[in-house]
Amino acid sequence: MAMPEIRAKLDAMDADIMALDGASLDAKIQDEYKRWGELIRKRGISMK
Repeated sequence: MAMPEIRAKLDAMDADIMALDGASLDAKIQDEYKRWGELIRKRGISMK
């Protein structure tokens, strides 16, 4: 990360920094969508 002030803020939040190309980012989003979608459906969570 080229900006130390941003890096410090992200570190303070325990954020994971990931440098991904387009295909890797797409795969990550799809994996997260599947993971959280399964949990939401299993728990019966809905937006009301």
